[in-house]
Amino acid sequence: MMKHLFALFIAVTVFAADEKVGPWNLTALKKTIPQMRWVDQSGPVHSLLYEGEKYRGRDTEVFAFYASPMTLGKATCGKGKFPGVVLIHGGGGTAFAEWAWLWAQRGYAAIAMDLSGSQPNAPVYDAKTGVPVPGQTAKKETRKRLPNGGPDQGHAEKFDSIGGDTSDDWPFHAAASVMRAHSLLRSMEEVDAEHTAVTGISWGGYTTCLVASLDDRFKAAVPVYGCGFLFEGESVQKPSIDKLGDRRELWIKTYDPSSRLPRCRVPILFVNGSNDIHYPLDSYQKSFDCVPGKKQMRIEVNMRHGHGPGWAPKEIGLFIDSYCRGGQPLPVPSKPVVEGDCVRMSVKCVLPLKEAKLHYTTDTGLRSKRKWQSVPAKISNGVVTAPCPPADASTWFLTVTDERDAMVSSTIQFATGGNRYLQAAVTFADRVLADGRDKYGKVQSPLFVDGLHVATLEPARWKHTGKEWVLSNFASQQPLMRLLDGLTAVTGEAKYRQAAEDAARHVLEHLRTPNGLLYWGGHLAWDLEQEKPVGQGSDTHELKSQQPYYELMHRVNPSATTKLMETIWGGHVLDWSLLDYNRHASARKPSPPLWSHEFRENSEVPFPAKGGNLSFCNVTPPLTRSGVMLAVLDKNADALKWTRRLLFRWQQGRDPKTGLCGGQLSYRKDDRAQAALGHVHPEINEAKMVAAYHQVSRYHTLPLVQMQAAETLMQTGIGREFVQWAADDLKTYFRRAYDPKSGKLVALLTDGTRIEGSKSKPGYYVAASFAPQAPDGFLLWGCAMAYRLTRDKELLQMATQISDHLGLGDFSKLDTDCDDWSVIYALLELHRATKRPEMLRLACRVGDNLLRKQTPTGLFPRTPYQYARTGDEIPLVLLHLAAALDGKQSSFPQPIFDRRFFHCEYHGPLEKHQQKRDDKRTYDHYVFYGDS
Repeated sequence: MMKHLFALFIAVTVFAADEKVGPWNLTALKKTIPQMRWVDQSGPVHSLLYEGEKYRGRDTEVFAFYASPMTLGKATCGKGKFPGVVLIHGGGGTAFAEWAWLWAQRGYAAIAMDLSGSQPNAPVYDAKTGVPVPGQTAKKETRKRLPNGGPDQGHAEKFDSIGGDTSDDWPFHAAASVMRAHSLLRSMEEVDAEHTAVTGISWGGYTTCLVASLDDRFKAAVPVYGCGFLFEGESVQKPSIDKLGDRRELWIKTYDPSSRLPRCRVPILFVNGSNDIHYPLDSYQKSFDCVPGKKQMRIEVNMRHGHGPGWAPKEIGLFIDSYCRGGQPLPVPSKPVVEGDCVRMSVKCVLPLKEAKLHYTTDTGLRSKRKWQSVPAKISNGVVTAPCPPADASTWFLTVTDERDAMVSSTIQFATGGNRYLQAAVTFADRVLADGRDKYGKVQSPLFVDGLHVATLEPARWKHTGKEWVLSNFASQQPLMRLLDGLTAVTGEAKYRQAAEDAARHVLEHLRTPNGLLYWGGHLAWDLEQEKPVGQGSDTHELKSQQPYYELMHRVNPSATTKLMETIWGGHVLDWSLLDYNRHASARKPSPPLWSHEFRENSEVPFPAKGGNLSFCNVTPPLTRSGVMLAVLDKNADALKWTRRLLFRWQQGRDPKTGLCGGQLSYRKDDRAQAALGHVHPEINEAKMVAAYHQVSRYHTLPLVQMQAAETLMQTGIGREFVQWAADDLKTYFRRAYDPKSGKLVALLTDGTRIEGSKSKPGYYVAASFAPQAPDGFLLWGCAMAYRLTRDKELLQMATQISDHLGLGDFSKLDTDCDDWSVIYALLELHRATKRPEMLRLACRVGDNLLRKQTPTGLFPRTPYQYARTGDEIPLVLLHLAAALDGKQSSFPQPIFDRRFFHCEYHGPLEKHQQKRDDKRTYDHYVFYGDS
C-alpha cells in the first residue's frame, strides 16, 4: 500500500512540476535562469546574450540590451532594488537601447531583447546629453544575424511553420524568449523580483498578450496596439491565417492571443489608436473582454502606429508604477450607459479629473479610414455626462483625463444608434406577443389579431351583417412574421421566431381552403371568435401586391407551402397560352399549375381578355414571389421559367415608340377607361394608360419586385435580366412622365400622349383618377436598388430628384420631417452602393421621425387613427436600420416590398374618409389603420 502511495506522490509531483500550456513548458521557463554572457558593459546601456529555445534541433542565443539606474550612474550598489520591466519590440523592430535607457531613467531595471535572431548596432550616445541617439540600433541593414540565432520574424516564421515541430514557430520562440528574459531579469541582484512588468509594441503587444496570459510572475502588462482575434474582421494578418487551410484552427488555438487571454490574471492596460490598421477596434475590444482579471483601456483618436509613438504615452509608466512602485493608479471608468439623450459614466479616481470627452465616428467601412469627432463632456462628483452620440454613430467611447494629464478610456461601444431602433422593434414585438394573440374563441390558437387599439389594446372588430369579426388575416401579417424571425436572428431570443413559426404552422394546418390556398388576402380572413373564414364571399381568393414570407412557411410545413404556391399559379392564371390571369381565384376548385402547357411566346401584348378578367399589374408580385420561391425552395425549374415569361410579358407590353407600358396585360370589351375618356382618346383602355393605381403598380412597385426576385435568385443569369428590365423601365418612366417643374409624374397613354383627365365622364374613373402622381418612397427605393445593382448614374440622378420632392433635399437635409418607412430602405440601398455616411445619417433621421409615432404601448398608429396593425412595416424597417448600423444585415432575409389590405363591406357607421368611393365595400386601412 505504501508503495502505491509513494508512486502516486511521485506522479503528482512530476505533474505539478511540469505545467504546460500549448507548446510552452511554463515550469521550466519560470524556474530556469538562462545562461548568459555580457557582450558590452562599457556604456550606460549594456548588451548581453542569453540562452534561448532550441531551433531546428540546435541551441540558440538571444541578444538583449540591459539598463538600470546603476548602469546609468544614478544609483549605487546597496541602495535598494529596482522594479523590472521587459520590453518587446514590434514587427520589423529589434532590441532598442534608447527604450531600455528610458525605463532606467524612470527607475526600472529594463531588458529589451531581439526576437529575430539578430544583433543590432551598439548604441551611440549624444556627446552633450549622454542619451542614446534614437534609431541607431534599429537600422535593419546594419543588424547582424547571430550564428546561433532563433527564427526570423517574417510571415513564414509567424504563420506558415505551424504544424509538426513547434521549434521553428516564431510565436513559440517569441513568448519563450520573453519569459526567459524575465527569469534572467528577476535573477539580477539589483532587481526586485516581485515587482516586474512587461510592455510591447505591435507584434510586441501581441506577444505581451501571450506572456501576460502565460507568466503570472508579472505584476502588470501593457500591450500597445497588439491584441488577439487576428483571424477576424479587418486584421491585416487575417489573409495569412486564412491561407493556412486545414492548419488555420491549429494556429488560432495555439498562437492567437484570444486562446490565451481567458487565463490572464496579470493586471493589464490595453493601449491603441482609433484607426489602427493592424489591430482594429473590434478585435481590440474582444481581446479586452476575454480578460477575466483587472483591466483598463486607453484609446487615443488617430494615435500613430510605431515604436516611438507606442512607448510615448505616459499612462504606460503610470500604470506600471501603480503596481510595481506604489504609484497612484489611473482613473477607472465604468461602462457608459445611455440614458435618454445623454451618456453617463461613473469614474473611480484618486486624483481629480480635469477633462472628459465623447469620441464617435458615423463612418462605416474600413476602420482605419474613418473620421472621428470629439465633443466635451461634463464631470460632476465622479460622474461623466456627455450628449448621446448621433443615432448613426457606428463606434464611440469616452475618455477621462486626470490632473497628471493621464488619460484612460471607456470600453468601446459599437453602433449605439442600432440599439435605439432595435429596442423600438423589441418593444413592439413584445406588445404583440403579450396582447395580440388569439384569446377569443373556444380554443386559443397561436394566431394573431390584425390590429389593436393603441390605448385599450382591444382588437379591431369588423362589423358585418350584425356581427363583429376579430380578424386574423395572415396575408396582412407577413411583416410581423419577418420581424419576429429577424428579432431572433439579431437578439438570440428564441421566443420571437417560435411565435412566428407556431402561427405559420397553425395557418398551414388549419386555415387551408379545399384546394390548398389559404383563408387570407383581399376578400377572405379568419374570425378568431367564430373560428371560421369570413369575408366578401366564401370562395374568392385574392392577393394583390403581397409577397408572403414563404421561407418561414416552408420551414414549418414544406408540403403545404409548396401546394399553396403552386395553387396560386394554377388558380389565378386563366389562359396559360397567353399568360392572362385574374386577381381572383376560386378557394375550392382544384387548380394545379399547368407547367407543361403551350405558351405563345410572341403573342401581342396587351391583348383582349376573355370575359370580365382584370389582369392587374399588382397581382404580379404574389405570382412572382410564388414562382421564385418554388424555384429556390423546391428547385422547380418550370416555375422559374413561367415566372420569367410573366415578367417578360410586361416588357412585351411596352410601346415600341416610347417604351411605356400600361398597368394591365389584357383589357376588357367594356373597358372602364374607354367609358371615361374614349370620347377624348379613342385608343384608350386600361392596358394602354400610365395613370392611377395602374401607374403606381407598373412603375413604382413592379421594378422593385423584379429586382428583389433577382436577388433572391442570387444573381443568376435570369436574375440579371430582371434587374436590367427594371432599370430600363424606371428610366423610361422618368424620361417620359416626370415633370421637373411640379416634381410629379403625369398621366400618359403608352404612346406618350398626355391624358386629358379633366374631360373624364363620371363613372369608375373620374378626373382625379388621372391627376399627376407624386413620387413615393417605393419609387425612390426602386431607383436606389437599381442604382446599386447597375451603377447607372442616371438612376442615381433620378433618386436625387425624388429625394428632393420627398423633403430629403439632395440627401443632405438632416432636419427632414419625412416619416415614410420605405424611404429608409431606399437610403440603406444607397448607403450600400455609395458608402456615403450621409445616407445612413438621413436614414437615422427618418427612423427618429418614425420613433415619435410609437405610443407608450409600443404600437405605431397613423394619425388620426386609434388602431395599429400587428403587421406593421415600421418596426420591421427599424430592425433593418438597426442591423445596418450594427453590421448585421446578412443575419436575416432582404427587405421585401409587401402590401396588406382587407376589402369588404363594413356595416357600422363610417366617416367619409373611411369609405371607398363608388363602392359598397371599403378597406381595413380606411376604417382602422390609415396608410400602413
